[in-house]
Amino acid sequence: MGRIRSHLALCSRGRPVSAFSQIAALVFASAFILAGWTIVSMFAAYRHKMMAGLLFEPIPQDQPVRRHARRA
Repeated sequence: MGRIRSHLALCSRGRPVSAFSQIAALVFASAFILAGWTIVSMFAAYRHKMMAGLLFEPIPQDQPVRRHARRA
């Protein structure tokens, strides 16, 4: 029983994974989770402004009247 290792601490070839690799994987995964959470929270916080920007219709401007002077 002393030779049984946890499945998470073994690489695909059955060798133990170093502590550095485990910490690096934890930091990498945490960064992705933080980035995802940031994106979701920004969408939640600014959804009204995003919809207003997408639905905004500018006020139409009247076309300028062009007057041509006749040559004599």
